[in-house]
Amino acid sequence: MYHVSIVAVFPFTLFIYLRTMFPTVPGGDAGELLAEACHLGTAHPPGYPLFTILMYMVSEVGVNVEGWTPAAAANAACCVFGATTATVLSETTYRFVSSELGKEHDVLAGYAGALGGVLFAFSPLTWEYSVGAEVFALHNTLVAFILYFTVSVAVAEERGSRLVSGCLGALFCGLAISNQHTSILFIACLVPYVAFVIFVRGKERRDVFLTLMGAMFVLGLLPYLYLVWASGRVTDGSWGDMTSFAGFKKHVLREEYGTLKLAPSGKAGDLTAWDGMLGRTLIWLLDLRMQIGIVFLALAVYGMVARAGGGL
Repeated sequence: MYHVSIVAVFPFTLFIYLRTMFPTVPGGDAGELLAEACHLGTAHPPGYPLFTILMYMVSEVGVNVEGWTPAAAANAACCVFGATTATVLSETTYRFVSSELGKEHDVLAGYAGALGGVLFAFSPLTWEYSVGAEVFALHNTLVAFILYFTVSVAVAEERGSRLVSGCLGALFCGLAISNQHTSILFIACLVPYVAFVIFVRGKERRDVFLTLMGAMFVLGLLPYLYLVWASGRVTDGSWGDMTSFAGFKKHVLREEYGTLKLAPSGKAGDLTAWDGMLGRTLIWLLDLRMQIGIVFLALAVYGMVARAGGGL
């Protein structure tokens, strides 16, 4: 029964996304990102290599299909990313809730998963960035898979399943960093938990797991090699010179913007400033109410409190 509700999330979400997607180039960075993808150039720091490669392949489809344009094809691809995110989040929620409540509550867990995925998909900001060519739709998909494999590690009963989930999670961690650096915020929280589950609770051999997961993580970072290749071609409009290690580091680490900079200079430590850390956190909480609604925000808070107390 739960499969019906969760599987329905993808076509339902994709249908609405495609009906509401941008017909041509959206605003923001989309124009530059698509231009660089179309001629295999390099985008602004940190380069977004995975997104550029995928959008190049998609744009080739747009060129060769009658009635389509590269921009329309890229927008449609982001709709697919958005629908995939909703589906993966639904399945992740189902797996977690089912493991907590037991298999006898599969139907309830399935509907809870479907509801969670749809709520995320149609929150205003997620919806906006899932119907136009931007890096955020792909970012959401990759992070959703990281969450899925984290839960899979946690609920796995066999060593083999735990190893496969851990390796795939490591691969998607690398891919996520190859697309959008803010994924590091998720990875920094989830990796210690995965390590605890595997090495402390599961008592697995560290040499085997660390070697395999490390190799998969590096594999996920390989799209960054594209930046070196593309930079050497010196295409018009491309950013940076990554043919040297210094240039590569400068671009990928966003040194011109400020590496890992999340607030204006001098403001991050000012707790009273609206553009400081505390002010931005408060603004985010106020916006969260607008994104998911006061009722579902209250349910989310209740769920966290109940889970912390050992119940549901």
